[in-house]
Amino acid sequence: MKRMVFAAVLLCALLVGCGRSVPERKALERISPTKETENDNLRCYPLDAADCRFLSYGEDLLVLCPQEESARLLRCSGKGLAVTALAELPLGTELCCAGEKILCYDPGEEKALIFSPTLTLVQTCSLPDCAGLPLMDDAGGFLYYATGQALVELELDTGIHRTLRHQENMTLTALLENSGLLLCAGTEESLYIQIEDGALTRRSPLITGVSAKGSRVQLCAQCGFLDCLYLGQTMLPLPAGWDFLTFLPGRNAALVLREENDLAIYDLSTGNLLAEENVSQAPEQAWATEDGRVFFTAGERLYQWEPEWKSQRDGRVKITALYTREAPDEKGLTQCRQRGTQLEERYGVRLRLFGESLVEPKGVTLEQEHITATLLDTLTEMEKALSLFPKVLLSTAFSGGGRFYLCPVRSIRVNGQEKQELQFWSGRDCYLVVAASDQVQRSVVRVLSPLLDRQVLMKSDAYDRWDSLNPPDFSYGSAGEETAFVTPAATESPAADRAELLWAAMVPGNRELFLSAQLQNKLRTLSQALRQFLPSTAKCPWEQYLWRK
Repeated sequence: MKRMVFAAVLLCALLVGCGRSVPERKALERISPTKETENDNLRCYPLDAADCRFLSYGEDLLVLCPQEESARLLRCSGKGLAVTALAELPLGTELCCAGEKILCYDPGEEKALIFSPTLTLVQTCSLPDCAGLPLMDDAGGFLYYATGQALVELELDTGIHRTLRHQENMTLTALLENSGLLLCAGTEESLYIQIEDGALTRRSPLITGVSAKGSRVQLCAQCGFLDCLYLGQTMLPLPAGWDFLTFLPGRNAALVLREENDLAIYDLSTGNLLAEENVSQAPEQAWATEDGRVFFTAGERLYQWEPEWKSQRDGRVKITALYTREAPDEKGLTQCRQRGTQLEERYGVRLRLFGESLVEPKGVTLEQEHITATLLDTLTEMEKALSLFPKVLLSTAFSGGGRFYLCPVRSIRVNGQEKQELQFWSGRDCYLVVAASDQVQRSVVRVLSPLLDRQVLMKSDAYDRWDSLNPPDFSYGSAGEETAFVTPAATESPAADRAELLWAAMVPGNRELFLSAQLQNKLRTLSQALRQFLPSTAKCPWEQYLWRK
């Protein structure tokens, strides 16, 4: 029903074509904004955006929308989104890419459909065993696609298929024509494949965004929990909690989503803020046209934003030189080591940073972080977490046994599964490993808690009745993402339960979580157990929600 309503609102009296453009007339139909539009700069359109596909095409927007038995490809021009061309496609067809010509792919028939700018079908070709979406060069002379076993080139004039590289489980990401490279996604990384001979030239973290025009290539890679923009020989790590959406064609700029659904455009040469707009819903996908307009989907709606341009400095955006694991930022890492030494002297724990030896138990893979900005942010968050504990309690936790190491890393994998934190022993030494994320403080508390448990269990019977304090149907619960806690029934052990409880009690704004008498009993038991190591005057943040007797 939604598709029928969409077709009625969107196309109304448009001529029904069969792979043909609108004949010899200027289209009078257009997509009109809804009454939900708040201002002329931000407009909402009545499209079933969850089912439609979109692609920017110069200063226009291509829209592929399914109907009952077929799909329609529309070219929408200008700020008014006038429908200037229309073509009928098989249902299930995907919109792939656009240069001088427009490429669509019908997975049911394993066929590529190539259209002219007026949406006239100019060529179809078979892509046997095509997995994923194909790509076409800007001139429309060659088409590239991946099968389950290989990467293939198709010369469109001759119909000759050439196998570029035999390799399983690759997905095409982008075509970097001027570099002579195909960018492919492997299982956990991106691969750069040379078009000439299929050679693998280099690897990188997974690429999530690409913009290539002439010799300029802009990439967005997922580096741990941060989006990092790679711009030739410079790198822009976005602040924690920011998400990259798209590059702006023709400009050295990027569209990002900041906290609280703030859309923002940043100049990538200076880091200056160029435009911003608060939106009611977080965008899911975004596209930008060459005249500077931005389209994005949120829920089942399409939005058009016409930014009001300005330029002002934003100190949160940092552009640094491009460094790799093989050629890291030695000066920046020295700064990180100096900061780490300060933490060691203040809290009595040793740090292991990038380039310093780090034990890996069997089944555990630790990827160390080499980006200076990320390391410094992680060290700052670690210090905030450590500062919540009275120093005498940290001294207690780090006593007994050998040495204690706090290790900020990019990622932790245990038997192939991603973890946010990990504690393990190697001989008499204890390693507290924390992955860079927007939850570093919570992770530090979770790896410290078992060390506190260890001291309690050695010196008292305070936790002997812990399981009896756990009600069968109780959930810590929380409405906010930052304080989302697991239920006691889902924790791995009483120790994991206490770690969650300790963090919940330390977070501001959680008073309602502790209105339960059962949870009060658990918090009081935890507090009394830790109090035996503290002077009576010590202030403990986890006691803020205790009922006073």
